[in-house]
Amino acid sequence: MPQTAALSEEEVLLRIQSNHQINSAVSWLYARYYDRLETLILRNSGSADDAADIIQETMIAFINIVQQGKFRGESGVNTFIQSIARNLWLGKLRKGKSQAKLHENWGEEAKQESVDLEKELQYKEATDLVSGIFKNLGEACQKLLNLFYFKELSMKEILPEMNFENEQVLRNKKAKCMKSLMAEIKQKPVWAETLKSALQKLR
Repeated sequence: MPQTAALSEEEVLLRIQSNHQINSAVSWLYARYYDRLETLILRNSGSADDAADIIQETMIAFINIVQQGKFRGESGVNTFIQSIARNLWLGKLRKGKSQAKLHENWGEEAKQESVDLEKELQYKEATDLVSGIFKNLGEACQKLLNLFYFKELSMKEILPEMNFENEQVLRNKKAKCMKSLMAEIKQKPVWAETLKSALQKLR
């Protein structure tokens, strides 16, 4: 993809929302996400033409969502756009013609690949969401919860990584961190169910 002006996600979203210099914002989106979205489609029984169609539909859908004020930034742009593309492509795969093509060319292996990809993207969405919420906590809580949820370390394994007297003190700290996290959630109730679901996917 051609090089585009260096923009931040915030600048891109602002241009889309205001409909000012939107072409540069759309070019940025294509340059940044085309290859990874194409790879997503190609790995799930699609062709380059399929990918081009899905990517165009994805960009149109994303722009409409942003302009309607429905993108709240609870997940990153990358996660959100990949989620749109994934849902559009899985929807097409479930339709008769595409489903028949899926069985003919890829059989059970391709179906499993689609399932695996969906799980992978769900995990990525959960990771981005939880990481974003963790950033509102103190440095020690961020590190502790990241080690526990993302690196999947036990309390015994985490202890050498952090400056705590013993495992019980560490557990007490984790409890306080979770209490602080719940306090953050109460300020944004919409996060509660989403966070619960995300944490379940991470463990």
